Amino acid sequence: MSFILKRKRFQWKTSKNDRHRLDALLEKPLNATYVSMDELLEHSDVISVNTPLTEETRHLLSEKEMQKMKNGVFVVNTARGPVIDEKMLVKYLQNGKIFPS
Repeated sequence: MSFILKRKRFQWKTSKNDRHRLDALLEKPLNATYVSMDELLEHSDVISVNTPLTEETRHLLSEKEMQKMKNGVFVVNTARGPVIDEKMLVKYLQNGKIFPS
């Protein structure tokens, strides 16, 4: 959530997806639009992954999700490594779908 607050100074249009959606009154000050995971993947230029590693979040971003991403997307992972399927990450970094950052 602090990432969302900090990006406000850049005037970015921000979308978010969360396992547990915040109450509308709490979401409003964030000025972030809640969208489905598919919408987030298909329309984002930057995807920031900020989630704990659980069985539910292991490989949250796998090949299926990476195929939906825009070409040249930046992926910022502040979560534990296995939240992203690292084998698929390497594949999509090498083919240019995900921009190396």
